[in-house]
Amino acid sequence: DNDVVLLTITQLGHEPGIACHTGRHSCFFQKLENGVWSAAEPVLKVQQPHDQRIRDSAKGEDCTVRIVGACTHNPEHTIWSHAPLQAAGKGRGWKSICLAGAYCCTACDAVIDGQRPLPPGASRDSVMLDWFMGHMRSLVLLKQKGIV
Repeated sequence: DNDVVLLTITQLGHEPGIACHTGRHSCFFQKLENGVWSAAEPVLKVQQPHDQRIRDSAKGEDCTVRIVGACTHNPEHTIWSHAPLQAAGKGRGWKSICLAGAYCCTACDAVIDGQRPLPPGASRDSVMLDWFMGHMRSLVLLKQKGIV
């Protein structure tokens, strides 16, 4: 009934590429056999479990990233912001390892993740430097709390 668009794409990057958050090549990995759906593609990458203690420790903390023109400075909005870097374990559909993170308000995190525009006068490099400084401050706090 002409309401579907079908695209054929070629994934760039490592072979075979991972496009699905389940760690498979495609999000369309199931097949129907005898009325039962089952996985037809293998999991190529399994995400390691996150350290919930680190994530939970963000509650009530001050934002350590502090992007000028974005930060709310409100501890009620602080989350554990995972590093937006492949070098920290981030991949398509995967968060970086938990230790590679920072106590970050949701406003600063949205700038880092590209969900909000850069504040006036800021560059991508300057907000990433803010994030790295926040990461270092956060590691000190995690050590003081005895989490790491």
